Amino acid sequence: MNNVNVLMGPKLGDFLHSLVVPAFYYRMFGRKTNLYIYEVFDTWANPLKQTYEELYPILMKQDYINSFEIFDKNKHRIDHDLNQFRYNRLIYTRPFWAVFLHSAFKNNPVIPKNFITLKVEPDYQYNDYLFVHRKDGRFEWNDYTEKQYLAVMDKFDKKLFIAFNEHDYEKFPLKHKVDLLVVKDLSPFLSYLKGSKMILTNATSTLCMASAMNVPRIGEVGKFITPHYCNDHMFYDNVEFFDPYQVFTPNCKYLEK
Repeated sequence: MNNVNVLMGPKLGDFLHSLVVPAFYYRMFGRKTNLYIYEVFDTWANPLKQTYEELYPILMKQDYINSFEIFDKNKHRIDHDLNQFRYNRLIYTRPFWAVFLHSAFKNNPVIPKNFITLKVEPDYQYNDYLFVHRKDGRFEWNDYTEKQYLAVMDKFDKKLFIAFNEHDYEKFPLKHKVDLLVVKDLSPFLSYLKGSKMILTNATSTLCMASAMNVPRIGEVGKFITPHYCNDHMFYDNVEFFDPYQVFTPNCKYLEK
């Protein structure tokens, strides 16, 4: 059976969400993917070669990946250029998994319940911890947002703010209530998330990681990002979402309506 050739670029969060396409191809049709990355329409946080080297050992462990390379237009043929998700009128209208999956499959298939698109070996060092992460400037911080963060954080005796550096922690309004764990490399960062009890984060790459691995998660959304997550409870059993004004998930265990 022929492999599928898929191209995707920055940013990391979008890249992780796009993995639903090769994972779905393999799950439903037994077809593996030759996955290519490139820098187009946006930039990676790190140089392309460094990003590739960081992602390579993670992706080559996925059962749906046949090969993973930096894209060469003179060498590689592409079946699906998933970078086009920005322009295909699906963005801002449906969950992120659907934006990418419906870009590749015109019959608009639905993912299996609790679909995992990135399998990572968990590190259970923090298996009874709540991990908190918040990237400053994404959405407004108001009294309602603070209420929800406190409602969740107060339910956990053990909690840490996890980040690649100290910057986001220093900007976090509730940093006095949680200590910082800096994890500089992507692979252990993913393993810690996978082995944790819960992640509380706003819509940044950390939420995308948790979504791809289907880690129990509580997400702060807002603005144009809201349609991509607000109905995730229909497809996953372990999620709760809110914005600065309301809770979207029914029958919440952690958020307060």
